[in-house]
Amino acid sequence: MSMQFESGHAQPRLIRGVEVQTPLLIPSFSSRGFPCVSEIFAELRGQLYGVCLVSASDLSAGRIPPDVSDVANLIVVDSGRYEAEQATTVSTSCYMPPSIFQWSRSLYHDALSANVNCDANFITVNYDKCGPIETQFKRADEDFALVPDATKDILVKPENPGDLVNIAKLSRYVSKLSGYDVIGVAARELGDSLIERCRAIVMLRDILNDFGLATPIHVFGAIRPAEVLAFFFCGADIFDGLGWLKSAFRDGASVHIDEAAFEEHKWILRDEELTYYERVHNLRTLYRLQQVTQSYAVTGDRRELMDQFSVTSKAARVAHLAGADI
Repeated sequence: MSMQFESGHAQPRLIRGVEVQTPLLIPSFSSRGFPCVSEIFAELRGQLYGVCLVSASDLSAGRIPPDVSDVANLIVVDSGRYEAEQATTVSTSCYMPPSIFQWSRSLYHDALSANVNCDANFITVNYDKCGPIETQFKRADEDFALVPDATKDILVKPENPGDLVNIAKLSRYVSKLSGYDVIGVAARELGDSLIERCRAIVMLRDILNDFGLATPIHVFGAIRPAEVLAFFFCGADIFDGLGWLKSAFRDGASVHIDEAAFEEHKWILRDEELTYYERVHNLRTLYRLQQVTQSYAVTGDRRELMDQFSVTSKAARVAHLAGADI
């Protein structure tokens, strides 16, 4: 009989409602940066390993088909605000602008009511918006009340746009946090460097631990293997992002698809073939990483992780410097 590993910030944790064990790596689909998301989803739906994240706005507009539950055992539905907001960087500027694509909390509520049902395992994310933390909780409770059978993933935002999430302040509201199934934070809203983001995750995990909570932490916008490992060692549990659609994963690094093709002598492959090949490869990489992190969370044996992902040692070093117990 195997013994469960019970020290350190990285632990197996259960997502209430859907009864899924973490760590969990979730490939995301979005029309922001990917105007042809319908074609991308249709092409890759058969390659998914049972889980995906889609936006309420893409579901509402028909860019993601309503039968998504036929190809995924677990579907995360986020608010759709990311797709509707004005892009601020070149990498995300290729999408339908807000002047054409309008979105609101009311439309988000309509999308939840129309698409989230008890026939599949859904994790719903609140309509995330900056504001006083008490207001964020109140609005999230109203959002989740529309789909009471779904698992509740509250994405906590900074109180003011452009600020970082005040993790220390959340310690005052830990009893309120206990009412949610998942605590979400956006990676870029945790700190201005990798080490700062890791320290914020360690602090949040310590706050939950001190209150006796094993609530999973969901880091939005983190899917590259290196950052997943660093955040995982710090106590995070669920990861999602669009990076797997943009780059080629090589060990813990993300490299340009064209550069990977050049270095690996894939000179005669058409661009469409290269992109499809790398996206399928990335999905397999994420599934493999999910498996070995789940194994480590139970056993504490890092050898398999290090054998398959040589970046593991660097990620563990970053987590250690951030204060994680690994």
